[in-house]
Amino acid sequence: MISAHAGEAFFTVYDGAAVQNSIQDSESSAWGFEEFLPVTTNDYFGLGYMNEGHQNGSKRDAVIAEALVPYVRGNFSLFVDAGIYPTLTTVPQRSGYTDVYRTDGIFGAGIKYQMDKFSAMTRWYRVVTGNNTDADVFLVGLGYNF
Repeated sequence: MISAHAGEAFFTVYDGAAVQNSIQDSESSAWGFEEFLPVTTNDYFGLGYMNEGHQNGSKRDAVIAEALVPYVRGNFSLFVDAGIYPTLTTVPQRSGYTDVYRTDGIFGAGIKYQMDKFSAMTRWYRVVTGNNTDADVFLVGLGYNF
């Protein structure tokens, strides 16, 4: 696992910022939560939700399904993860808003510090959309091990 508590499930709540990598490079707040379940002693499957905030009148909400692989050293863990990112993007139009549904990709990396049952985590995600709305998401979170 990504802690000294190998094989335990954990839940994390995040807050941070998202930068949409387009011509305007707009930034907004971001938040989300994830739960990771052990597949093996050192590999995890996670499900979560992320809100990338409101950028130039549009917003993107997504579900995250990902695999996570940690490298543990004492109470610190470095990890990488990757998965699919089904999104709902609301885009402003002249006559209102349009909802765009798509499945994108996501990968990331981070560091976690484990304190008994609680943890502190910082992470970076790269959302890959295949068009000019890729995003970098920077998050800080608090977690709990079950």
